[in-house]
Amino acid sequence: MSSETTQQLLQSYESTFTGLTKYQYHLFNNYLHTAPWISVVGYLLMVFLLPKIMIAIRGGRSSTSSPPPSSSQPQKFGLLKYTMASWNLFLSVLSLVMMVGFGAPFLKIVLGDRGVGGTICDVKHDLFVPSSMMFWANIFVFSKYIELLDTVFLIVKNPERPVPFLHFYHHATVLAFSWYAAHMKYSAALWSILINSSVHLVMYFYYFLTELGYRPSWAVVITVTQITQMVVGVAMNGIWVYKYMTGAGCQCDAPNAIMISALIMYGSYLLLFVQFFVKRYSKKPSAGTPKSKQL
Repeated sequence: MSSETTQQLLQSYESTFTGLTKYQYHLFNNYLHTAPWISVVGYLLMVFLLPKIMIAIRGGRSSTSSPPPSSSQPQKFGLLKYTMASWNLFLSVLSLVMMVGFGAPFLKIVLGDRGVGGTICDVKHDLFVPSSMMFWANIFVFSKYIELLDTVFLIVKNPERPVPFLHFYHHATVLAFSWYAAHMKYSAALWSILINSSVHLVMYFYYFLTELGYRPSWAVVITVTQITQMVVGVAMNGIWVYKYMTGAGCQCDAPNAIMISALIMYGSYLLLFVQFFVKRYSKKPSAGTPKSKQL
């Protein structure tokens, strides 16, 4: 393939996704508050009501009073297991696509004349213009809506077991924050897209393997990586706050609300993930103890 043909393909790719980004911004502008808040409220209601509904449908039977499983139950469990495995594999592949689609043009900017600091604090106010990079950045934001199905699968699989606070708190808050950060053009959040999609690529592949019955030995690596992600998130947002407070001119349409929300969110994530790590790995779980899904 000649360099001219390659250049034409790249131009076509960029123009196509630049046009699509304009339609994405239409969604942000027209559903600014309704989309995230209806989703978050509906999600939290589902977290607390769906288990009760499912238990009631089953007749309120507890694990100690349930009759022996019928011959049809293993088939149902098998269908659920492979559905969950397929879902986790889909999210892993989606994370890979977002990481590459966003990361390639973003790192090109970082390695150009911007550097890390110039992308954390967008003083030129040109990172959020329609482009292929922003198309994938917005897909990342929309992916937080479909990731809510993680919780549906957890509840359907075991409605008697309460959904961990870290799980539903993370899903609800990251959806709202990502949505508003994209709309308000908070440049520090761009690094979160690259880091989070990289972590989710590995994390959801791990869940894919566990649903198939495998038990990879690197679960602790994922948790440590998640904690590291939160430390980096606090640092990145701290840099943005420092630059903004010293008059660097960082772009953001609602700086005070966004930077306070970012520091609270990442700080609470860091605390919760450290607590999760200590609880899970400080002592060895007994045989047969189920492992909770981290996110």
